Amino acid sequence: MPTYRLPAEVRDAEINRIKALGVKIQLNRRVEDVLAEKEKGAFDAVFLGIGAASSQMEPIAFTDPVPVYDAFSLLFDLHSGKKPPLGTNVVIFGGGKLAMYLSRVMRRLGIRAHVLFNGDQKLMPAYDFEADDAIAEGIDVQLLRSIREVNKRKFTVEVMQMEKGKLTGTGTFETLEADALIMANKQEALTGFLHNINDLVTKEDGSITVDEGRMTGHAGIFAGGDVVGGERSAVIAIGHGKKAAKYINAYLKEETYQKLPKHTTAFYRNLLMWFETDAPQREQPKLPPAIAVKSFEEVVAGLTEQETRYEAQRCLSCGNCFECDGCFGACPEGAIIKLGPGQRYKFN
Repeated sequence: MPTYRLPAEVRDAEINRIKALGVKIQLNRRVEDVLAEKEKGAFDAVFLGIGAASSQMEPIAFTDPVPVYDAFSLLFDLHSGKKPPLGTNVVIFGGGKLAMYLSRVMRRLGIRAHVLFNGDQKLMPAYDFEADDAIAEGIDVQLLRSIREVNKRKFTVEVMQMEKGKLTGTGTFETLEADALIMANKQEALTGFLHNINDLVTKEDGSITVDEGRMTGHAGIFAGGDVVGGERSAVIAIGHGKKAAKYINAYLKEETYQKLPKHTTAFYRNLLMWFETDAPQREQPKLPPAIAVKSFEEVVAGLTEQETRYEAQRCLSCGNCFECDGCFGACPEGAIIKLGPGQRYKFN
């Protein structure tokens, strides 16, 4: 992830926190045969979190084309300090977060970026705010555009349309010029090295099929994150890992993991607030686009300690109750009835 979204020092602090728990991390260690590694290391379980780090190639006719880059490989090169010959003007094909990330990285490197996506806004995998922020920073985002041919620096682009829920070409073509093409469309998982694992099922896009407990068809091999498909984000991947850890722990103990019942959500309207707090809700502070594009400084800042304490003054909209007695102490009507440890409250 680019440093304008996740500063390196924050990322490294999280990694070091995990290592401090006793987790051993081996870098630059390529695994060719999971079963062989499992046996060699005497591991009882394996979790596959290999991501979906390949961009699907499109049926584009290339005639003596400009350099063509895979989005993930390019991001890796840029993070490693390499400077591929991108020129001053690039086309990025894709409509997901990855395409938006790269376009904003290009902007910060002084390179003009055109983002082309063959669907409309509803089909864009990127969140709306990602596209809005990119446009605010000066990125040229064009929807319903599909690249048909690249001949030297000339890109022939067909205008697409949505017809009865399907994307079709209109026969209308446009041209633009660029020094490089970056493919950032339809992430795929590179799972070919897993072919020797019996009962492990992969889909057409390379994603792995798992059950409720994140286990693949092969006993003892679990998977999560982008490699299992569905919505792809860091938050989802972290959730998959947390869930898998519980099932793996039970598997190692030869037990069946029993999910604990969820608490009902403590909505604001249940709290019967009789007063207004003096800390109004507000959006997270963002760097103005004109300033953001001048560096890789984090664009969405967190709260300072002073701001956090101020925001906490309106902390009674809990979301998930853990019996802190905040509502019990705040209600002047005696409408909060304690039901005993672990039983939460009744709202009269």
